Amino acid sequence: MTPLRAAACLLAGSLLAGSQLLTGCTGTSGPGEQDPSPAGTASSGSQRGTFPASTDAGTPRSSTGTRTGPAAGTASREPDFSPNRLEAAVASVNANLGLGGEILTGESLRAAFPAGSQAAEGVTFDPAACAGIAGTDSVAAVQDASLAGLAYGTAGEAPTVLNVAAYADDSLLDRLEYIDEAVLTGCAEVKMSKDGQQVTITNTQLDASTAAEQTLALNTTVSGAGSQTQLVVVSARTGSVRIVVSMPAPADPRAAVQEAAAVIDAVLENLGLILR
Repeated sequence: MTPLRAAACLLAGSLLAGSQLLTGCTGTSGPGEQDPSPAGTASSGSQRGTFPASTDAGTPRSSTGTRTGPAAGTASREPDFSPNRLEAAVASVNANLGLGGEILTGESLRAAFPAGSQAAEGVTFDPAACAGIAGTDSVAAVQDASLAGLAYGTAGEAPTVLNVAAYADDSLLDRLEYIDEAVLTGCAEVKMSKDGQQVTITNTQLDASTAAEQTLALNTTVSGAGSQTQLVVVSARTGSVRIVVSMPAPADPRAAVQEAAAVIDAVLENLGLILR
């Protein structure tokens, strides 16, 4: 993968707070290009599990940051979530939904950040204001978070990545919400160039509903140099917990959103963040 595409992939996955770095921006990369697998790949021979219908507890999150889903007050009753607690929740969802994936520890997720934050060096952005979310902002926002993740999918294909993060500082989540807004407005389409190469990142919002207070789904494409990568990214927040599912090259983006929503709701339920 070229430095320019690596930077583009980092920008495309910026709202994941770094978890997309593990997939190397995988997906439909064009003839003859084999994308790297994440630090923890899906188990050999594993297939995506059977997903229940997602909890119809809210409406799609608007780009203005409107809260949807459970009644207000969830965060005030929310316990502190350690990395071990998040890993246990991810492991439970992995087993219950039959995902057959591999747990990604906070250490393995965080290990990808230094290289990722340097990926945008020397890259020209248009609009220039989008340079910040291609590395510094998204990486800095997760350094102090409790993290856990899961890589799962079909063996031999780019895996889906689940990332769960819990924050002690709400201002970091506010920063990530700013990034969400940016990729829907001023950075909905970004051109990046370096050493004569150019790629274009395009973000389109998809309808999504989860039991979280806020939900956002994006269909993102990274195109250039005769290749194209597609990602569907669904992010959700309740209180201090942010959950993101990134699915590379889905055949049906809307079906991918429903699958991701089911996984997100399962994590929320395991963490006790769905009010019944």
